[in-house]
Amino acid sequence: MIRISTKTAVAVLACACAGADAQQHAIVDLGTLGGPWSRVYSISESGQVVGSSSLNGQSRYYEGYLWRYDSGMVSIGTFGGHYSKARCVNEFGQIVGWSSPADDPNGFLPVLWNEQSGFRSLGTLGGDRGKARWINDAGSVVGHAHDAQRNMRAFIWDSNRGMRELGTLGGERSEAYCINNAGQVVGRAADELDNDRAFLWDPDSGMIDLGTMGGPRGWAYAINDDGVVVGDAGNGIVQRRAFIWTEQHGMRDLGSLGGPGSLARGINNSGLVVGRAQNRQQVWLAYAWTQSTGMIDLNTLLPPGSGWILREARAVNDAGYIGGIGMINEQNHAFLLTPALTIDPPEPGRAGVVNTWKVRGAVPGSEVHVVYARDRGSATVPGCPGVRFRLLRPSLVASAIALDGTADVQRLVPANGRGQRILFQALESSTCRTSPVIVVTFE
Repeated sequence: MIRISTKTAVAVLACACAGADAQQHAIVDLGTLGGPWSRVYSISESGQVVGSSSLNGQSRYYEGYLWRYDSGMVSIGTFGGHYSKARCVNEFGQIVGWSSPADDPNGFLPVLWNEQSGFRSLGTLGGDRGKARWINDAGSVVGHAHDAQRNMRAFIWDSNRGMRELGTLGGERSEAYCINNAGQVVGRAADELDNDRAFLWDPDSGMIDLGTMGGPRGWAYAINDDGVVVGDAGNGIVQRRAFIWTEQHGMRDLGSLGGPGSLARGINNSGLVVGRAQNRQQVWLAYAWTQSTGMIDLNTLLPPGSGWILREARAVNDAGYIGGIGMINEQNHAFLLTPALTIDPPEPGRAGVVNTWKVRGAVPGSEVHVVYARDRGSATVPGCPGVRFRLLRPSLVASAIALDGTADVQRLVPANGRGQRILFQALESSTCRTSPVIVVTFE
């Protein structure tokens, strides 16, 4: 008999799709800081999420938060004023955004925050306002700040050289939205005609105009480590349409969900793009796009009756976790959507030694289990009505906690298992999701 705990530590809805080895996703409600709404802006590779949330239903003020599987949503506080916003977190837990200072409680300054030191102001370019938008793993920060003439100018900042202006495309304003780990920066900048244009900046070439798709304006919001840029631009017919840009192919339209408009907000290093787009009824909905699938409405990955309407996807990490904003119980909440649960072949794949099965795509902090059998078949999953293993009389290999959404399940494979053909499947007990079956012959 398999004995598996089905206790869950987070509020989760799973898409228990019919059919063998169905691709399943889970959605996590990240909650709020006490108010009616919350938003997601960034997800680190280790599963840390940052954004902003209202504090209560009566106040217009909000604060930035850090969400982790073990602590949930925790406010980062403010720089002494009334509000803050957390826009990006890197792999070292450094968070950037903006906050109001004590001497200007309704103003905003670009800030850097970490758990050890709290807030640090990044300064300005001579003015009294600024916002930090992104930080890479080297600690370089980009955003915008006012100069002495109160012009908004894109900046790059690091701890050695401080804040430096990136310039414009001939106009009076610019704003940087993202920086990758190669030091390339994207954003928007005004040209001589005062039109906002999507730009790419690097230390060697400076700022270049990425063009548009026929209209006068464009905005570049994200760039991955391969230099692939996403954003939105005018196409001469509608105001804004999502694009992907590469040095080889230039700017391409990503389409929509049947309506006129679309916006791209994030891209990972596999080329998975997320954002929001209009459907045929011109309702804005969250989407994911890849070269092979095109644009997919994320709401189609949820089970009927889930209660969610996913409005916008804002962030995606390399593991495929997507963060965004959705409506649940008539409130706009931050969500985390997992990829499908998968299991890798065991390493080193030899009998007589301890092997490790890596399970991916789990809800961060959840317990996962690996089971095995000799043959395909069907077996009930304890505590999960209607869900079945695709194995005949499965037995438990071992269990582990998916600290960042990935779990390493380990067990000694007996020496007499050499040459044996064994089938394995993973289960996430909190959501009742199962992985596809894998077949392994041990050396």
